[in-house]
Amino acid sequence: MGLEGDFDWTSMRGSGTGAVVKLGVLQGTATISSKLSSISTLRTRVGYAQDNWLFYGTVGVALTNDVSSFTQTVGFACNTGVVACTSKADWHAGLAAGAGVEYGLTPNLSTKLEYLWVGAGAANTLRENMLRVGLNYRFGG
Repeated sequence: MGLEGDFDWTSMRGSGTGAVVKLGVLQGTATISSKLSSISTLRTRVGYAQDNWLFYGTVGVALTNDVSSFTQTVGFACNTGVVACTSKADWHAGLAAGAGVEYGLTPNLSTKLEYLWVGAGAANTLRENMLRVGLNYRFGG
């Protein structure tokens, strides 16, 4: 049983463009894009150790930092109070959960393979599936 925290920098980007239809009439097109710049987690790990192996599950909280933007391409008048073509950067809290296996190489050095799912909460649609490989060093005795 233990507590683990991490901070990961990233530069994941994505966007989508589609038609905007109001009352069956094409109003134009719009693009929504986003960029994720960091994912942080604070999790508890509970597992079963056998010889040098540790099999564990992990669950906790996640914090993501991302920028979302909406821009019009045709048919909208931006910043009229009805449509705002802007960017918004924000921190989003959510959940992190996963499982992994860790192998002790020496009393202070281990390696791990871990699957982690991160969901950034109801106010954000971010969902990330991560497969991570790690090398851990334990300070102390």
